[in-house]
Amino acid sequence: MSEKQCPCCGGNGWEGSDCQQQRWIPVSEAHPPANKMVLVCIGGANRVMMCSIDMSGVWAGYQPTHWMPLPEPPEALP
Repeated sequence: MSEKQCPCCGGNGWEGSDCQQQRWIPVSEAHPPANKMVLVCIGGANRVMMCSIDMSGVWAGYQPTHWMPLPEPPEALP
């Protein structure tokens, strides 16, 4: 799987809105692209927060059990 390929749907969900199946991805199954902010679930505490993983595969301060891409932001109001 390429870094641009979405682990949810196999498409290019990172750059557009073609990912229709946003789901929690176990870290044992796949990791997000390096330096890309994602939502993470911290096991045990069942907390959800934003986090990223660095180029060497180390999470920034947390040991999440699951992650998912951030949703698209809302459209700006006129």
